[in-house]
Amino acid sequence: MAVSFIIYLTWTILNIGLFLFFVFICFKATKLIREKLGLFASIVFLLGLLSFVGDTNNQKLGENFNFQFDKEKDQDYYDKRIASATLDNNLIFSVHLSIIYKKAGDSLITPTSANSSMSGLVAGHRWKVQNITTSTEGKAINYVVNDLVEWKLLGWNIYTQRKVYKGFIDS
Repeated sequence: MAVSFIIYLTWTILNIGLFLFFVFICFKATKLIREKLGLFASIVFLLGLLSFVGDTNNQKLGENFNFQFDKEKDQDYYDKRIASATLDNNLIFSVHLSIIYKKAGDSLITPTSANSSMSGLVAGHRWKVQNITTSTEGKAINYVVNDLVEWKLLGWNIYTQRKVYKGFIDS
């Protein structure tokens, strides 16, 4: 776990450092363009750079991934409850799982939906949930969460890592 933390931290610091260096270069280039070509050319250059910043595919901070298991309408005789677990927790970020389930009586447990989210410092990483599967065994809800972690450097995908979290939550 310590090695994983150091790798994530190093990657985050590298991304932040390269981004700050890029901003420094952009200011120098804008100043040079303004001196050589004029104010209008430097404004067009800045607007062109800003157009690349607005990546609509990027993960939003606190983005959730929701999965529905039970397509039936909720019925009044079911008792809805929430079970949660922390899938990954280190000093930089945490990955959380919440499962909403219906409980009829003392023994029948039916997961209806699951939600997974990441919180913390995620600079240089994009996290995507591929799927969440659940099953019940007695009063426990077993889960399998398949994730992809994209390692990015200045917005470019360098490496994609597959992660699988397996476990159970007592209901």
